[in-house]
Amino acid sequence: MIIRYTINLDYQKIGYEFYKSFIYLNSHDKKQVDKMLSYIEKSDKIINFVKQVAAWDFELVIFAKNFQEYDEAINKFTEEFSKDIKQIDTATMRTDIIYPCEKLIFD
Repeated sequence: MIIRYTINLDYQKIGYEFYKSFIYLNSHDKKQVDKMLSYIEKSDKIINFVKQVAAWDFELVIFAKNFQEYDEAINKFTEEFSKDIKQIDTATMRTDIIYPCEKLIFD
């Protein structure tokens, strides 16, 4: 039985850099978060939105050809939601590490 499978791409070999932005919000207003999600769905650079139990509220996964392209994408996001965002931290990632679990602890 196959429970899970993944692909591990070397993004640098195809000309991209991999960034994660950790977003801290001023509030958790559902309407504003939904607007952010709609914005992210339309973005050609932000490829994933992750909400998890962490110090930050959510994280964005962004692929860009260089830091300047990343900076432009995150600046547009920040400008669009400047009143909602308290802080953004950024990490340049070599690979994405996923720690799978068989059962959710919230069951």
